[in-house]
Amino acid sequence: APLILPGAVVARLAPVCEARARGGRCFLCGATTAFVEIGRGDLPAAQRSNGVAIPLYAAFALNGAGAIMAWKRRTKRCR
Repeated sequence: APLILPGAVVARLAPVCEARARGGRCFLCGATTAFVEIGRGDLPAAQRSNGVAIPLYAAFALNGAGAIMAWKRRTKRCR
């Protein structure tokens, strides 16, 4: 969604963090903002929003790429 939708739409669709609702912070606070910044290509802003977001985004991207490769291998064998 951060690559397709505008940041304001993503922020509106994201759930409210329970820790932030109680006045605290969790290790993922700012991750939605950081993912939107990564989608826009602004890595320094993403790093400022949440330092964990860039490696997490990379892990999601690698997982997605691996899933696509596995799917292609399976469909190729089934022919």
